[in-house]
Amino acid sequence: DALVRICSGHFEPSSHGGVVTSSRRTSSQCWCRHGCTTDTIVKAVERRIVNLTGVPSSSHFEPLQILKYLPGQYYRKHHDQQTGPFTPQGRRVLTFFIYLSSPEGGETRFTDLDLTVPAIKGSALLWPSVTDADPDIDEPYTHHEGLEPRGSSTKYAANLLIHNFDYRTPYRRGCSLVFARRRRRANKGMGTELLELKYS
Repeated sequence: DALVRICSGHFEPSSHGGVVTSSRRTSSQCWCRHGCTTDTIVKAVERRIVNLTGVPSSSHFEPLQILKYLPGQYYRKHHDQQTGPFTPQGRRVLTFFIYLSSPEGGETRFTDLDLTVPAIKGSALLWPSVTDADPDIDEPYTHHEGLEPRGSSTKYAANLLIHNFDYRTPYRRGCSLVFARRRRRANKGMGTELLELKYS
């Protein structure tokens, strides 16, 4: 409840791959940054996740992302690993996902595994985004989707994306956190577009 209160009045449309208002993702999000990062509850949550995962420190974490799904809102099938190995923070290696409410529906479905996990307040999921043998290879079995809550219930959750290396220091120093290269057609010619995101 405290994490939801922290973001009260700060929710904005979620993005997918840097695109806001994508038809693949219709939820709202609130990034925990600035004063939120020093909140005692947020710091306690991060310490527990450090202890559970064995990550060297919370500097490997992106800011905590609080998610809000109104009835009928969803996040279609996707993969959390969207960062290139050439970036300062390295790839996204783990996702720690916390349910902050118990809506009707709102499950997390792992499409490759045909596994659906119910949304139960206080429970959490941890899954890899890269293989254990080679962190430069995406884990092929953790594509997933956030299913829509039904009836009049609202789904709240917290998402913490964990990197192979220190994420927060290069972010604070203003480093460009490029995560993908995309080919695009411009008029009659071809060009290369760099997508630069601090949060995605």
